[in-house]
Amino acid sequence: MASRSYECPARTAPEGDRLAWLKRSRAEAMQWLQTQPSYREFNEAVSILDETDGLDDIPEELSNVTAGEVRRNIREMVGVLSDLRALATFRTENKSLYNVGVVLDKLSDAWWYMERPKRQVKGSIQVAAIAGTGFLCPDWNPDANGKGRGNIQLTVLPPHRVLPVGLPEDGDYQSAYCVHLVKETPISQAHKKWWDQRGKISADRETPSWMRKGMQRFTEFLSPVLQMFGAANLPRDNDPTFPTVDIVYSYIDDFSVNLTGKPIVMGQPNTMWEYTVPSLGDDIPLGVNDAAGNPLYRKATTEDARLYPMRRLVIWCESGILYDDTSYWWHGRVPAIPVELDRWQWEAIGRPLTHDVVRLERSLTRVMRVIDDMAVCRASPPLVAQEELPPAYAEGFSPRMPNQTLHMTSLSGEPIKPILPADFYNLPTYIVDWVKYLEARIQRLMGVNDASALMKARQLPASDSIEKLREMAGPILKEMTESIELSMQELGTQWMWLAFEFYTAQRRIQVLGKDGITEEDLDYDPGTLVPSHLPGESTDKPSRATRLERAKYFAGQFSFFVTPGSLHQITQLSQKLVLLQLKKMGFPIDNWTLADIFNLTNFGAAPEGANTIMERWVAQQRMAEEAAARMAEQTGKGGGPGQGAGGGRPNTNARAPQIQQKDQGTRSSVVTS
Repeated sequence: MASRSYECPARTAPEGDRLAWLKRSRAEAMQWLQTQPSYREFNEAVSILDETDGLDDIPEELSNVTAGEVRRNIREMVGVLSDLRALATFRTENKSLYNVGVVLDKLSDAWWYMERPKRQVKGSIQVAAIAGTGFLCPDWNPDANGKGRGNIQLTVLPPHRVLPVGLPEDGDYQSAYCVHLVKETPISQAHKKWWDQRGKISADRETPSWMRKGMQRFTEFLSPVLQMFGAANLPRDNDPTFPTVDIVYSYIDDFSVNLTGKPIVMGQPNTMWEYTVPSLGDDIPLGVNDAAGNPLYRKATTEDARLYPMRRLVIWCESGILYDDTSYWWHGRVPAIPVELDRWQWEAIGRPLTHDVVRLERSLTRVMRVIDDMAVCRASPPLVAQEELPPAYAEGFSPRMPNQTLHMTSLSGEPIKPILPADFYNLPTYIVDWVKYLEARIQRLMGVNDASALMKARQLPASDSIEKLREMAGPILKEMTESIELSMQELGTQWMWLAFEFYTAQRRIQVLGKDGITEEDLDYDPGTLVPSHLPGESTDKPSRATRLERAKYFAGQFSFFVTPGSLHQITQLSQKLVLLQLKKMGFPIDNWTLADIFNLTNFGAAPEGANTIMERWVAQQRMAEEAAARMAEQTGKGGGPGQGAGGGRPNTNARAPQIQQKDQGTRSSVVTS
């Protein structure tokens, strides 16, 4: 195989060549995925959760109960891990952009409550629990809340629909040469979106893959209703017709350079992702003049001349290519964020929560079925009857049914008796102990006890015992939390770029009212959070930088920060209480520092030039003195005495501060030793 065969043919190549490469690379990526341990465990996990494991092989007369322990534990783990209350904010060191950061915080809060993305986050954790990795895919839907009221939305994809090509050793999907996102789409939606290319789009299947098994059970459940409407005679294996097509979004790290000697316009006209690429070596204006007033230029570098600085995006189906140009997204990343609960360094996708407990669940189910069968047999044991007893009576007799009368020619001996003695069906005590042991071991391996401790700690006020409960959220749950925090940090970063790209002034006013307006909306490039000029540029003439270049600069001034441990409230509460106690003792801690620690994101900007805690505290004292002087001037009275240190023995602080409820819970205070 040629060394460059991994590369996708250029978009100027014949469509057949490009489509052949896309199909081949997708198939090879799927073959690679099938070699991963987690992929091979997926069917086992589904059968356990679906409670269908081995049911087809059980005779009707025997017990078919299932333990359901793993399913229940996964529901509890997912419930705890998806209960997100992160302390997060958009930060910038550029004080001139502080108001933009405030708007971003407000927009993200409004988005969280309006779009309810927690449902998709929960879905990604559910997929990770049984398939090893779930993927959150942020996207811009222009009609999310009605025509023209677009918003950022999330979709969830399982690992077999996120297929990397050229994945590095660290398993970072963002560093792969290509990532195929396979989205199963109703044929009507596909035709609507690509209406001018409908001839290329044909259904891959008549029923969605996710619907087949469910619809089969649903039609069986509805069989009496179907008979009323004359549909009962349809074949049972005929699923309803909901044709779908796999639309594949292939994000390619194409590093092609413009060598044509002339500029090339990329992206769709009049969109946020339209831009012009200079040819390598072309003159690019610097935006400044020499002493004689002549504009200065520099030569376009390889980075300037890249055709796909935001990645190349090819959208295709089995029948043809629908789009081949630059990616839509300013962030230049693959919009697929992995959510993992148990990933090992040498594996590309995580392990499911069922990995260690599938066999234990099967053992527990087997034992429970044995117990069930023995209980039934003790009440209705297998019987043996004398030959003189009429067969009809013998076969219809059951010791569990009352008011039965047997007509026999002779009552001598034992006309009917159990085949085995009743003691045979007595359960040894070790079997019950074994059931309890299996249940406890399954919970321990899955980390359910840690999750239960965390849930209890959330529901009670802070105290020394509750702090210990928080610490009992052991390393397994903390590791899961840290992994999800990393995913949420990546989600916040991609969300920020989408907000810069798509949240126009009109959309922000719809969401936030007048609070959604910033100073940047008053420049010559209205309607965007991206300022019209780079720092140092004269606003008397257009910026030398394109909107995309300015967006990259200004979005790069912000970072999305999630307070470690805050996602599931595992942070040490005592640390915050210590700071409050220090402030109460007179230690110089300013209010802006406390607001930052407690993530009060709209507290206000710190005083200009005050960069350290001490500088901000001095500025705060000065502001308090000025406010007191103004109050004294207005009232004609002098300032009152300051608050004394108070009487009593000083605190030793030998014990961590705690919140103590007083007056039957009507008020609380921070106490220490």
